[in-house]
Amino acid sequence: MDKYRLAEAVADKKCAAPRFVIKPLSTMAVEGHSARFTCRVISSAPYNVSWYHNNVELRQSVKYMKRYVGDDHTFIINRAKAADRGEFIIRADNHFGVTEEVVFLNVQAAAAVEPVARYKYAPYRISSLQISDDYFEMFLSFIDTRLSLP
Repeated sequence: MDKYRLAEAVADKKCAAPRFVIKPLSTMAVEGHSARFTCRVISSAPYNVSWYHNNVELRQSVKYMKRYVGDDHTFIINRAKAADRGEFIIRADNHFGVTEEVVFLNVQAAAAVEPVARYKYAPYRISSLQISDDYFEMFLSFIDTRLSLP
Protein backbone atom coordinates (compact mmCIF):
# COMPACT_ATOMS: atom_id res chain seq x y z
CA MET A 1 0.00 0.00 0.00
CA ASP A 2 2.92 2.36 -0.56
CA LYS A 3 1.15 3.51 -3.65
CA TYR A 4 -1.35 5.58 -1.69
CA ARG A 5 -0.01 7.61 1.19
CA LEU A 6 -1.91 10.15 3.11
CA ALA A 7 -0.13 13.37 3.83
CA GLU A 8 -1.22 15.93 6.30
CA ALA A 9 -0.62 19.58 5.53
CA VAL A 10 -1.17 22.51 7.80
CA ALA A 11 -1.44 25.99 6.36
CA ASP A 12 -1.22 29.04 8.54
CA LYS A 13 -4.06 31.37 7.60
CA LYS A 14 -1.86 34.44 8.13
CA CYS A 15 0.76 33.19 5.67
CA ALA A 16 -1.80 32.15 3.07
CA ALA A 17 -3.54 35.55 2.98
CA PRO A 18 -2.07 37.96 0.42
CA ARG A 19 0.27 40.70 1.62
CA PHE A 20 2.04 43.66 0.08
CA VAL A 21 5.82 43.26 0.10
CA ILE A 22 6.31 46.40 -2.00
CA LYS A 23 3.60 48.87 -1.12
CA PRO A 24 2.23 51.30 -3.68
CA LEU A 25 3.18 54.96 -3.23
CA SER A 26 1.07 58.07 -3.67
CA THR A 27 1.87 59.94 -6.86
CA MET A 28 1.32 63.14 -8.81
CA ALA A 29 0.47 63.62 -12.49
CA VAL A 30 0.13 66.61 -14.76
CA GLU A 31 -3.31 66.91 -16.31
CA GLY A 32 -3.42 65.05 -19.62
CA HIS A 33 -0.48 62.77 -18.73
CA SER A 34 -0.44 59.28 -17.22
CA ALA A 35 -0.22 58.33 -13.55
CA ARG A 36 1.17 54.98 -12.39
CA PHE A 37 0.89 52.93 -9.20
CA THR A 38 3.08 49.85 -8.72
CA CYS A 39 3.13 47.21 -5.98
CA ARG A 40 4.18 43.62 -5.28
CA VAL A 41 1.84 41.13 -3.63
CA ILE A 42 2.72 37.64 -2.43
CA SER A 43 0.65 34.77 -1.12
CA SER A 44 0.94 31.01 -0.90
CA ALA A 45 -2.58 30.72 -2.36
CA PRO A 46 -3.92 32.30 -5.57
CA TYR A 47 -5.20 35.85 -5.10
CA ASN A 48 -6.95 38.67 -6.96
CA VAL A 49 -5.93 42.35 -7.02
CA SER A 50 -8.61 45.04 -7.41
CA TRP A 51 -8.28 48.82 -7.69
CA TYR A 52 -10.90 51.25 -6.32
CA HIS A 53 -11.54 54.99 -6.56
CA ASN A 54 -14.38 56.57 -4.54
CA ASN A 55 -15.44 53.04 -3.47
CA VAL A 56 -16.04 52.03 -7.09
CA GLU A 57 -14.01 49.20 -8.58
CA LEU A 58 -12.05 50.33 -11.63
CA ARG A 59 -12.26 47.96 -14.56
CA GLN A 60 -9.73 47.50 -17.35
CA SER A 61 -10.33 50.08 -20.10
CA VAL A 62 -8.54 52.60 -22.28
CA LYS A 63 -8.58 55.01 -19.31
CA TYR A 64 -7.50 52.47 -16.65
CA MET A 65 -4.89 49.86 -17.52
CA LYS A 66 -4.07 46.96 -15.20
CA ARG A 67 -0.80 45.12 -15.80
CA TYR A 68 0.90 42.34 -13.90
CA VAL A 69 4.03 40.30 -14.32
CA GLY A 70 4.31 37.56 -11.73
CA ASP A 71 3.62 39.21 -8.38
CA ASP A 72 4.28 42.78 -9.63
CA HIS A 73 1.09 44.76 -10.30
CA THR A 74 0.85 48.12 -12.08
CA PHE A 75 -2.17 50.35 -12.46
CA ILE A 76 -1.99 53.14 -15.05
CA ILE A 77 -4.43 56.04 -15.34
CA ASN A 78 -4.21 57.46 -18.86
CA ARG A 79 -4.91 61.14 -19.57
CA ALA A 80 -5.35 62.06 -15.91
CA LYS A 81 -7.74 64.90 -15.14
CA ALA A 82 -8.92 66.71 -12.02
CA ALA A 83 -11.76 64.20 -11.50
CA ASP A 84 -9.15 61.44 -11.04
CA ARG A 85 -7.66 63.22 -8.01
CA GLY A 86 -8.16 61.55 -4.64
CA GLU A 87 -7.86 58.28 -2.77
CA PHE A 88 -7.26 54.93 -4.45
CA ILE A 89 -7.55 51.59 -2.64
CA ILE A 90 -5.62 48.55 -3.79
CA ARG A 91 -7.18 45.35 -2.47
CA ALA A 92 -5.61 41.89 -2.64
CA ASP A 93 -7.86 39.02 -1.57
CA ASN A 94 -8.21 35.27 -1.60
CA HIS A 95 -10.22 32.79 0.47
CA PHE A 96 -7.73 33.15 3.37
CA GLY A 97 -8.05 36.91 3.78
CA VAL A 98 -8.05 40.45 2.43
CA THR A 99 -5.44 43.18 2.64
CA GLU A 100 -5.66 46.77 1.41
CA GLU A 101 -3.35 49.70 0.80
CA VAL A 102 -4.45 53.31 0.36
CA VAL A 103 -2.66 55.76 -1.94
CA PHE A 104 -3.44 59.24 -3.21
CA LEU A 105 -3.26 60.80 -6.64
CA ASN A 106 -2.77 64.54 -7.05
CA VAL A 107 -3.44 65.96 -10.52
CA GLN A 108 -1.90 69.34 -11.32
CA ALA A 109 -3.27 71.58 -14.05
CA ALA A 110 -1.17 71.66 -17.18
CA ALA A 111 0.52 75.02 -17.66
CA ALA A 112 -0.21 76.64 -20.99
CA VAL A 113 3.28 76.95 -22.39
CA GLU A 114 3.81 78.31 -25.87
CA PRO A 115 6.99 77.28 -27.62
CA VAL A 116 9.35 80.19 -28.19
CA ALA A 117 10.62 80.42 -31.75
CA ARG A 118 14.31 81.22 -31.85
CA TYR A 119 14.30 82.34 -35.46
CA LYS A 120 11.58 83.61 -37.68
CA TYR A 121 13.15 81.91 -40.69
CA ALA A 122 15.75 79.24 -41.24
CA PRO A 123 19.12 80.52 -39.95
CA TYR A 124 20.97 79.75 -43.18
CA ARG A 125 20.16 79.95 -46.85
CA ILE A 126 22.04 78.04 -49.51
CA SER A 127 23.54 80.51 -51.95
CA SER A 128 25.28 78.07 -54.27
CA LEU A 129 25.65 74.35 -54.71
CA GLN A 130 28.39 72.49 -56.57
CA ILE A 131 28.46 68.72 -57.01
CA SER A 132 31.45 66.82 -58.38
CA ASP A 133 30.69 63.45 -59.98
CA ASP A 134 34.32 62.27 -59.81
CA TYR A 135 34.45 61.88 -56.04
CA PHE A 136 30.84 62.46 -55.09
CA GLU A 137 31.80 65.63 -53.30
CA MET A 138 29.38 68.37 -52.57
CA PHE A 139 30.29 71.97 -51.85
CA LEU A 140 27.76 74.27 -50.28
CA SER A 141 28.10 77.89 -49.46
CA PHE A 142 25.77 79.43 -46.93
CA ILE A 143 24.58 82.91 -46.19
CA ASP A 144 23.84 83.63 -42.54
CA THR A 145 20.26 84.92 -42.42
CA ARG A 146 19.75 84.77 -38.66
CA LEU A 147 17.45 87.33 -37.20
CA SER A 148 17.80 88.68 -33.71
CA LEU A 149 15.37 87.40 -31.12
CA PRO A 150 12.26 89.55 -30.64
